[in-house]
Amino acid sequence: MSHRDLGFGGFFEDDPLRSGFKRIPIGGWVDDRLAKALLYLGHQLNQSTSSLYEFNNFLNAPECQFLGVSAGYTYLFQLASHDVLQSSRMVHPFEDNAPTPTNLRRMPLALETIFGGGPIACPFAYDTRKVVTSDDPEDLDGVELLRLGLFRDSNRAIKKRHQPPQDLPRARFNPDGPENPDAPYTEVLIADARNDDNNILAQLTVLFHRLHNALATQTALLKDPSGTRLILPRHRSRIARQATIRIYHRILREDLLPTLMHSDVLALYDPVNPKSLLGLSPQENADHFAFAARAAHSMVRNKYKLNSTVSHELSRIISTSSLHAPLNLPTPQNWKIDWTLFFPEDGASDPRINWAIKLGPHFAPTMTQTVAANKVDDSLPAGAPIRDLLADFHTQLVPVETLLQTLAPQLPTLASVPPQDKVAQIITAGFGALKIDEINASDHNGESVDLQPFRAAPSLPLFLLFEAQSEGNAGRTFGPLGSAIIGDCFMPLLKKDTSQVSLEDQVVEALEKLTFPGGPISSMAELIKQLPDN
Repeated sequence: MSHRDLGFGGFFEDDPLRSGFKRIPIGGWVDDRLAKALLYLGHQLNQSTSSLYEFNNFLNAPECQFLGVSAGYTYLFQLASHDVLQSSRMVHPFEDNAPTPTNLRRMPLALETIFGGGPIACPFAYDTRKVVTSDDPEDLDGVELLRLGLFRDSNRAIKKRHQPPQDLPRARFNPDGPENPDAPYTEVLIADARNDDNNILAQLTVLFHRLHNALATQTALLKDPSGTRLILPRHRSRIARQATIRIYHRILREDLLPTLMHSDVLALYDPVNPKSLLGLSPQENADHFAFAARAAHSMVRNKYKLNSTVSHELSRIISTSSLHAPLNLPTPQNWKIDWTLFFPEDGASDPRINWAIKLGPHFAPTMTQTVAANKVDDSLPAGAPIRDLLADFHTQLVPVETLLQTLAPQLPTLASVPPQDKVAQIITAGFGALKIDEINASDHNGESVDLQPFRAAPSLPLFLLFEAQSEGNAGRTFGPLGSAIIGDCFMPLLKKDTSQVSLEDQVVEALEKLTFPGGPISSMAELIKQLPDN
């Protein structure tokens, strides 16, 4: 989720906004009662910080004893979410007459968030180099590399830049003339500026730039399927991009989704011909997925160990971006992330490993502040929790009960309980986690709050948090509905093609083997292990 994009989630082409009211499954229209209930719950979420819920069972245990989801998957999921959805403009969640933006992702999960429209559409993101393939001076062929930047010295007063290039590429802008050597680095030269939302995501983006560049450089040595000649220069960029996507898809399919999705739901998808579990259209899949992405905000920690010597508070990690603090950039050299602390190999026991907070109705304190999300209204608090909760107030989504009713026949654990009862159980458990006295609920002005409208039409992101806590292995994964929403969005885009392998597929596979002789990369831990650190 991006602080640059308040419209991310629900406001997309061909999906008109509701005008003033939200339809609920029991019939009728709910107006200010639902709004009041949502505002009350938003305030409760803003107070549900991990420091207050530290000792509850659904939070990360102290001293790395959780050993569940390592924190890197929080940010890999954010990168993948940017690759699924990009809203064309910001939308206020309470504006009845707000225009309907477009989802700019025409090829979701094809790494448009990294490549954009290519070097023609996004020339600022690319760096054309000459690669020497032999001693023949005429055998110089250019490959299109993604740009990378250099770390600055840890001491800001020292102007030295440090190799290898592992920061996002950044530039200064001076409208009055020649570049000022002391001007701030306000311009981030990447296809999707949201990938500079925080410095962990920024360095993860760099990891995929490096993956592509390692593959692209090796195309100069790649032979065609006959093995008799090098592939033609005009094919090299396309082959490198396809090889990058191939590895990325394998990581999503075999590493990210098994980490975040409920195993019973994941098992329902045929990897060759995955069928929708919820029966939604592709546009509806993307629309509902946006709210599952918001639910992952609860996984964010308030502090991370970046490497063996440096730890930082989340607020500082978010602030270190071209948008928030361009004077502090490029990234200091001592911030270089040790990715083994974010994506450890199976069985790793390093006590410094960052484990994600379990999914549930709780947030790191920084997530409730302006640095995470600005106010959507002057009368409301800042922070991601309340913004995420209110995002679907005017959005036409399928009711939670209807979604569960569609999913239940396919999942024995749900089929034994009527969907209406399951929704009620999950909400009751969630209210208990938030320590809400539903009978005597009152807002900050002392006025009573009726939470029945929320029970009848629960906001999807909050329901998914409640469900993960009670139905998702105590927050270890998303619950069944959250997992089905993610699976229906991702799995059709990641399906394995068992048809005849084309000549281009053979070349793409050969490039991967040439670049990474250690074997196919199917996890982030394997990528980190095999990707050269230069």
